[in-house]
Amino acid sequence: MRLAIRIAIIAHISCLGLLAELNFCNSSPLTIEAAVGYPAGGQWFTEGWFSLAPGDCGVVVAGNLTNRYYYAYAQTAGGRIHWNGELPMCTAGSAFRIPHAICTADSQRQDFSKIDTGGAASFDYSFSCPDCLDQSLVSAVRQYVPYLEQLADAQAPLSY
Repeated sequence: MRLAIRIAIIAHISCLGLLAELNFCNSSPLTIEAAVGYPAGGQWFTEGWFSLAPGDCGVVVAGNLTNRYYYAYAQTAGGRIHWNGELPMCTAGSAFRIPHAICTADSQRQDFSKIDTGGAASFDYSFSCPDCLDQSLVSAVRQYVPYLEQLADAQAPLSY
């Protein structure tokens, strides 16, 4: 029986290696909409929008990565904050998959950042934003956390 459990564990661990993909992770405190540029069928595509809440990760290219370089762009709702680079690619206002060279009247050019996967079959790319929150606001909230916790505890019923 122990041998069967060991074999099952080894098989499970081996299968985990097969789940290769490109993941976008949101390390910022804001919800973002992300787009990816990637090669497929001999041409480049851009695809989006992938909505990522703070702390979330999502698959943007499934399967083993066949190229060393991919491209990323992200923005907050309304486009106030951008994560961009230097390579212009096309995006659209709603969900899209666009061949790289074809921008239409319904699309916009955005500058994408280069992602170097180092040739890995799987890669996680994170969007971070240490300056997204006003530090004076964060300090003010931290100052009142004990009071808010005390208030919440006082309002909570003792039993259900």
